[in-house]
Amino acid sequence: MPGVCTVDSEPTLRAALLNASCAYVRVMDGWYTIGADMSPLNHAALSISRNLTLVAEGRVVLDASAESPRHVLRVDSGHVRIENIELTGGYFGITGSNVPYGGGVFNLGHLTLIGCRLTNNTAFQGGAIFNAGGLTIENTSIVNNTAWTLGAGVYHARSFLMASNMVIEANVAMHAGGGLAAAAAGVSITASQLTGNTASIGGGLYLYKQATVVLDRTVVSRNIATGGFEAFEKAAGAGIYLAAGHTILQNQSRIFGNVGPVKGSGISVYNAMPGGVVYALPAPPGMYLESYYTCRKLVCVP
Repeated sequence: MPGVCTVDSEPTLRAALLNASCAYVRVMDGWYTIGADMSPLNHAALSISRNLTLVAEGRVVLDASAESPRHVLRVDSGHVRIENIELTGGYFGITGSNVPYGGGVFNLGHLTLIGCRLTNNTAFQGGAIFNAGGLTIENTSIVNNTAWTLGAGVYHARSFLMASNMVIEANVAMHAGGGLAAAAAGVSITASQLTGNTASIGGGLYLYKQATVVLDRTVVSRNIATGGFEAFEKAAGAGIYLAAGHTILQNQSRIFGNVGPVKGSGISVYNAMPGGVVYALPAPPGMYLESYYTCRKLVCVP
């Protein structure tokens, strides 16, 4: 079929991504070690700069752990759709790279992830995903990733993210946003779970620079804020931490079982930054907000 390419090895996958005639790439069952042969061609992350669909046939793992630092996948432009693929082993240390963001995926294009799994990736920001483009996530799990600073699961900036049936679990950020960190951006999360993530502040979610998150039938639970992050240590926000951000909770979204060393185990609002607002839209059955506190110049509406 014209436009359809089938690949069964890392070199043929890399070649298909570079081949403009391959609009739909079928990736056959297997474990693809990125850069295994250490050749100049295979030294970099897999890179996409055009419209493309990448679909797994069976279980497909893209593993970048053979060599670091690198992303598993970098999307610089185009509308890219990836289905049923696991991305693992992307790694950036604290120093030593010009772009130490997005261990699993670095996205500047319009990316859709469906049925994917991102695990065991590490970066300065965005352990699994760094997004500064358009991002849609469906039926995808983001588990056991690490960020040296912000957004171990996802770091999202200056754009819009739509997620449904997503699981963000057991990710660890050294500073903020164990599950997800958002800056100057919009996020819509539906029928999803952010659970068991850890950070100094904002174990589940960390919002700043007027980021807005809408949670619809979503659970934020069992996240941990360890505290001790400089001036923020008195407002750990184990579930959600607002620093001039906005959260809208609706349709049976729940925040419970989050653990922090101080007040605001569910939601915390930083008192030095005006504009942080929590809206619990007309109390539907099942709406539950754990203890949180509000400070001057801020509004919280339970």
